[in-house]
Amino acid sequence: VGRPPPKLTWYKDGRPVRRLARLLSLDQSEPEPLSRIVSSLMKLADVAPKLNDGVYTVEAVNSVGSVKHEVTLLVNEPPTFTETPSSVEVLEGATVEFTCRARGKPVPDITWLRDDQAIDSENILTSQKPDSFEATSSYAIPSARLEDESARYRIEAENNVGKYATHEFALIVNIPPAFKQAPEATEITEGDDLDLECLVT
Repeated sequence: VGRPPPKLTWYKDGRPVRRLARLLSLDQSEPEPLSRIVSSLMKLADVAPKLNDGVYTVEAVNSVGSVKHEVTLLVNEPPTFTETPSSVEVLEGATVEFTCRARGKPVPDITWLRDDQAIDSENILTSQKPDSFEATSSYAIPSARLEDESARYRIEAENNVGKYATHEFALIVNIPPAFKQAPEATEITEGDDLDLECLVT
């Protein structure tokens, strides 16, 4: 509102937005006769945190003065995995470590699951880097056993945007062969039939 009708100018972090990334349109209405109201609409498309986070200022200026208003825009980002674990085969007793990395804004929380059940283990270590909106997590199995084997390990990354990322992988534990029943030494007469049996696991 003003008389004469003011000119409206938009700024981002102190700079005019004429070349702002993702700027779709920037319009200013002409005042109706006998009206002092002028409007301006700035449209941004496909906003991104690195490009569009900041302080936006709209300034209204006419020949008798000026006025400004500031608003801060923070663009949240759903989580995505930038590094994921692969399925592996290991020998029984071997140490296994899986690592993943996810980013999002706010920094996502990472959950490890086995057969759809969250893993509660002191061998899960997670760190967050708020400056880069990144989280890194690892899950170690010090001595893999058959009961650790599963084709349905999963990681999930979630923040308050309302979406989550997920990735599945498998652990296969191999075991060297062992005799459960071995042939025993025997003595027979020439010409007799002989059956030797063994059981291997």
